[in-house]
Amino acid sequence: MAAMVVGCATGDYAYVTTISTGERIQIPLVNGSPVPAKKGNISIMHAGLVPNPNPQDKQLKYLFDLEDKSLVPAKSIVVEDVSDERAMPMVEDLAPKYDNKRWYGFSRLLDADAPELAWVGHLDNSTRVFRFTVTAADGSKIILDQAWIAPSWAKVGMRQALGIKLK
Repeated sequence: MAAMVVGCATGDYAYVTTISTGERIQIPLVNGSPVPAKKGNISIMHAGLVPNPNPQDKQLKYLFDLEDKSLVPAKSIVVEDVSDERAMPMVEDLAPKYDNKRWYGFSRLLDADAPELAWVGHLDNSTRVFRFTVTAADGSKIILDQAWIAPSWAKVGMRQALGIKLK
């Protein structure tokens, strides 16, 4: 899965990668960070790892957050990590609840051996791409791809939180 950053004369940059579906996608970047994905009335607010409230457990989880300004909220929200050759399911919410037009979803707690966290052991920067599939009450679907960049220096803390010791 080749990834690169491309620029053009306007100064806009994009992270280009091939995801699990075989599609080659471009994720716009501003100041080196992915732009929040937006389509219609739906905007991605967060996609990434968050600490476990109980650090002794040596586990982490993903938090996903979207804003839906539609008049009728979605009937389902599915989030997958599509960064690698095989998509990994992260959240499947078949009855999403909203708080002030915001939906929050969490992955299960993941330990150091979880395939969803295999990238944490790599010493370089990592970019993950999460695909949000939002199904409306009428059955129509909106698909948004949101990238999240984990710089190498931040992965030091992630490895510590997971109890991973480098040799």
